[in-house]
Amino acid sequence: MDTETVTKSTYAGADWLEAHLQYLRPGTTISEFGKRVADLLGELFYGIYHLDNSTLKRADWSSETYIEISFRPNGLSTYDYDTLSRLVFLAHHLAIRVQANPCNMQYLELMFHPRSREGGYSQRHPFLDEAVANFHKQVKLPEFDESI
Repeated sequence: MDTETVTKSTYAGADWLEAHLQYLRPGTTISEFGKRVADLLGELFYGIYHLDNSTLKRADWSSETYIEISFRPNGLSTYDYDTLSRLVFLAHHLAIRVQANPCNMQYLELMFHPRSREGGYSQRHPFLDEAVANFHKQVKLPEFDESI
């Protein structure tokens, strides 16, 4: 029995994109960072194929510096339909800086930058536990508790 356990996403990400991008944008190669972003998007949307083909086609998946996608969001929220929370958690989990910018009245742009766990402020990205601890240090408002 193999003692090494490799955990793979349940949702289609980089593997699906590699298999289908040849039809959407022939000749395109996907960088290692592009694969990380595709896996993040696969987890975020429960399968990267839930983004429309034009969104996947427009992105430059070959970049190792940044990847940007623009899409029409169905809403971003923190709990019910928790896409916003999942995006933040996945970014910390995969050490990817995510920046959101409006494109127009209908489209949102997400820009992804690779980070590492160590280095200067603009090079690193903390683990989620570290980000939560920093949040608790910085925020002085009491946490809401309706039972009090």
